[in-house]
Amino acid sequence: MNAIEKIIEEMNQQAAAENSAYETAEKAKIDQQHATELAQLQEDFEKQKTRQLAAIDSKYRQLKNRQQVTIRQQSLQEKQEFLSSLFNRSAQQMAEWSRDEAQSFAAKALKQLPLKNTAIFMAGELSPYYSTEWLEQINQTLPYQLTMASDKLAKKAGFIVDDQGVQYNFIFENLIKDLQSEVSFEIAQQLFN
Repeated sequence: MNAIEKIIEEMNQQAAAENSAYETAEKAKIDQQHATELAQLQEDFEKQKTRQLAAIDSKYRQLKNRQQVTIRQQSLQEKQEFLSSLFNRSAQQMAEWSRDEAQSFAAKALKQLPLKNTAIFMAGELSPYYSTEWLEQINQTLPYQLTMASDKLAKKAGFIVDDQGVQYNFIFENLIKDLQSEVSFEIAQQLFN
């Protein structure tokens, strides 16, 4: 019986060895599979983290750019409002000129016009200092003659000279607007740079 026991014992040892080897192999296989899955999860996590960080960074840059654009637009709007206010105040100051200042300005402007015959002088309603008497005096210094229009320009300060349909516009508000379109950029550079 020893031989049978010995065979059984050898079979048990062989089975235990195979079982141990199988167990070790399976354990190694499970450990390898676990390590592979863990590595894949870690890689996926890193990729997702990188994508999320890139998305957050992109969103931050967009918000920052939007904020900078908004600030620039607000600043530009404030500067434009300031310039507009500056030109409006200039037109208002011209409308508030004294009689001497307004008449002196008109005399200089009229002497520069390239007229030869007669023309019509239309005073603004807000410029009472341009009278028929003043126009008669100024006519003596001009190479042409002006006649006072019967109607005033409603709610305007300054004057217009009409030479047979060609109008020379000296309405203060319009002069300032013309000047504004010509010099706004230069004034803005001087004021805001």
